[in-house]
Amino acid sequence: EGHLDRLDAELDRWSARVGAGVDQDGFVAAARADMGADAEDYNRVGPFVQSWFGLRRYWDKKSG
Repeated sequence: EGHLDRLDAELDRWSARVGAGVDQDGFVAAARADMGADAEDYNRVGPFVQSWFGLRRYWDKKSG
């Protein structure tokens, strides 16, 4: 599985978490765990906190 395929699959999981109300710190911790040994590489390219902000904005707009 390529790294973009993996990230695509994780985005679905991450989106569901944020939609369920996971806070920023909980999201970042869970995303790091999801990515395992590759977490620092993924975080360097696309910081997990930025993913949380983007997904939070998406869910806020969708619900409101």
